[in-house]
Amino acid sequence: MMIKKTRTPMNAGIVAALFGLLVAACSGGAAAKTTTSSANNAPTAAVVTNATAPAPPAEASPLATASSAPTSIATPTHDHAASPTATEVAVVSATPASATSAPTAPPVVTLAPTSQPQSGPVAVALSDIAIKLDRSSAQAGTVTFAVKNVGTVIHQLVVLKTDVPQNQIPADPSKPGMVAQPGFVTQTQVINPGGTATLTLTLGAGKYVLLCNQVAHYLIGMHVGFTIN
Repeated sequence: MMIKKTRTPMNAGIVAALFGLLVAACSGGAAAKTTTSSANNAPTAAVVTNATAPAPPAEASPLATASSAPTSIATPTHDHAASPTATEVAVVSATPASATSAPTAPPVVTLAPTSQPQSGPVAVALSDIAIKLDRSSAQAGTVTFAVKNVGTVIHQLVVLKTDVPQNQIPADPSKPGMVAQPGFVTQTQVINPGGTATLTLTLGAGKYVLLCNQVAHYLIGMHVGFTIN
């Protein structure tokens, strides 16, 4: 007996379902391939990004900024022809004198002449109450006394070489109103009022007393010290 095979037509719904699965499978494979490709290309993209990224700007150095910045100098706006300001006066005052004026010549020093011992006669004036000299000393050797009575009564000049002070000559007990004459050298004659006398003596160094030894004249004040150098 022959068996005849008969094709049973496939349901349209099953065919549609199988086609959908096939499309889904193809779509999944493509997606997986895309994902893998993207994963494999990711490092390359990252490297390219790092290589091409611009480097961050370097921090500017303060010194470089200061040196590169232009320096501006303020120009005074005031008129120099006007009165100077306090600052200008201070600057002018601080200018050394040597920079603005010519050097001055050094001062001329003149030494005063040294005093020389007076020469010539020693002038002696006999007044009624004192003896006046034109100098109080002389050099040892020859000494001349030029004596003049300028008083109103008679006087005389007595020369003593003594260390007794001229105001402490002791009284002469044998001659009232007169004094002793220690170290007596010489004396003039009595000189009338207006008269003159001269004594030229050789005297050594030491202390001397000049006096008038008329009665009471020494006590009145007619005495003076003298030195021979």
